[in-house]
Amino acid sequence: MHRIVEVGSYPPPHAGNSVHLERLVERLVQEGHPVTVTDPYAVQTCRFGPANGDGVPAQPDRRCGWLRLGRCLATHSYGSRVHFHMSAGKRFYNIARLLLWLTSGARQRILTIHSGSFLREFARLSPRRARGAIRAIRAFDDVICVNEEQRRFLRDQVASRLHGIPAFLPCPPRPNPEIPDEAEAVLRDCDAVILTSGSGEPIYDFATVLRAVESAQRRTDLRLGLIVATYKCWDAQYWDGIEKALAASPIRVAVTRDMRPDEFSLLASRARVYVRGSLTDGDAMAVREAAAAGAQILATDAVRRPDGAALFPTGDSENLADLLIRALADRDLGRLADGSTNDNYVAIRAVYGLPQPCRRELAPVH
Repeated sequence: MHRIVEVGSYPPPHAGNSVHLERLVERLVQEGHPVTVTDPYAVQTCRFGPANGDGVPAQPDRRCGWLRLGRCLATHSYGSRVHFHMSAGKRFYNIARLLLWLTSGARQRILTIHSGSFLREFARLSPRRARGAIRAIRAFDDVICVNEEQRRFLRDQVASRLHGIPAFLPCPPRPNPEIPDEAEAVLRDCDAVILTSGSGEPIYDFATVLRAVESAQRRTDLRLGLIVATYKCWDAQYWDGIEKALAASPIRVAVTRDMRPDEFSLLASRARVYVRGSLTDGDAMAVREAAAAGAQILATDAVRRPDGAALFPTGDSENLADLLIRALADRDLGRLADGSTNDNYVAIRAVYGLPQPCRRELAPVH
């Protein structure tokens, strides 16, 4: 049994980083490790421990407030493995010195960089802030990069052990997942449904995806539908324009908000194609989640994608439309290579240096 502290965004809401953290905590707790989750952005601490012999996590004990959060982080991190989960870095850099000071007694400090915006946001930092960011990253014993671009950038900047591990952890089974009625209607009434997802922000470029589906519809007799699964946050100006474009489109469209991960997985299993239109990315969990559910994957070439994904130039709706037509005619197009949806938990626990657990059957987490 090893004490572990996870630092990062924890659900709700469910988004890529928080979903990863939730699943990682469940797996660790199932092995019998007590886990404390400190969420410095929601200013709360959640403590988890095995509730019974089945290894099901107990309900989180949420204690809010900066003073309690800091005291809890310092206390629980002493002698523990502490794993920080960073997105692009903007918020993290602002409080990095405090967080690193509070965890100075940790046995091991690990950082995962989740966001594809990391390099872009780093390039926007002033020279002084960039030096501070590198100093903060250097403080970690291990840094997990979710794509090769991140690892190449950091290779000559830090002495930390660098690991390339995709963020994907399989969706655990949940009882009775449901698809929202508006999405169910599109699935029922259309011959082929295209699924895309992201927060309601410009980086996900939903306009390009919509134009591509409209263009593809003019070239096929199939009735195409589009489902846009959104979560976490919606940029007011950008999202208002997207909603107007979706409402005016001749395509059958449904928009969902803050679906549970198991509901998204069920939705992906019934969609024909998943499109990732993002302008940049880390290692998008939704791509591997949709592939694991059986969807064909079409994605921008903004970053390196999993082998087998069918790529189109970022922002090019006509190229995407061509790819959609090909995917509808060829069910093998956009199938990820074997191993692309493997469980990465073993690789993460190896970074922790945890011994192999005793073999036993684990009950599903409810």
